[in-house]
Amino acid sequence: MEGRIDPGIVALFGSETRAATLGALASAGQPLTAYRIARITGAQVVKTVTELRRLERAGFVAEAPTDRERTGWVLVDPRLRDFLRRRVRIVWSVDWDRAVEGRIRSRKPQLRPRIDLSRFVPNPRGVPNPDEFVRAADKDRILSRLGLPVSRRSKTRR
Repeated sequence: MEGRIDPGIVALFGSETRAATLGALASAGQPLTAYRIARITGAQVVKTVTELRRLERAGFVAEAPTDRERTGWVLVDPRLRDFLRRRVRIVWSVDWDRAVEGRIRSRKPQLRPRIDLSRFVPNPRGVPNPDEFVRAADKDRILSRLGLPVSRRSKTRR
């Protein structure tokens, strides 16, 4: 099963599949088919249908037609829906992208600090190991023979 489910929610509802199924139904704005719930939660379709039938017998969910006239499922109790919406978060990628874009648009433009580099003067004597930054002349000769770029600092060769 994809995602992480709160162990407290799993203990409360008895199984991960049941908790994820209820969470998907709580997050949905319209009836969901068992196949769609299984795809959202990452559970097997057979297990999802079994859980939906159990929840229907217990009176927590009910069948309702979808917009394509298929059999869908909805949560019956609005208080259970509110509880699950607070504790289980399942978000569709389209809704997620829309929310992120909205936050980006509402964000104030950040002023980037400008750094005046003219205040800083290079100090070559401040480098603790200057020999490591000097390329050997042999390496430049080999690179030149191979047609590769040589050191830009030809004056600093040994």
